[in-house]
Amino acid sequence: MIFPMKLYKQVTWTAKALYRHISPSVGLPEGAPNEILCHTPLHLISAQLLDMYFTLYAASTVYFAQTDVIRGQLQARLIDIQPFMFAGTPQ
Repeated sequence: MIFPMKLYKQVTWTAKALYRHISPSVGLPEGAPNEILCHTPLHLISAQLLDMYFTLYAASTVYFAQTDVIRGQLQARLIDIQPFMFAGTPQ
């Protein structure tokens, strides 16, 4: 998805504000591995915000889940990756 410039600035500002709010509450030491599991479709703005833009500010590693996550493999992927944060959207 290509964002108009105004929307792009809003999304990046929101991601930066989210990072400033979440990083102290998560309590990760500086330089700790930040890993995130992306399991929601990237056409959702919440997924784009967290999985693409937030990870730029957090210097995170993003793992993209395959379609088998929907069929009950999410718990196994979470155990393998051990992400520092888990976010989802109701569907």
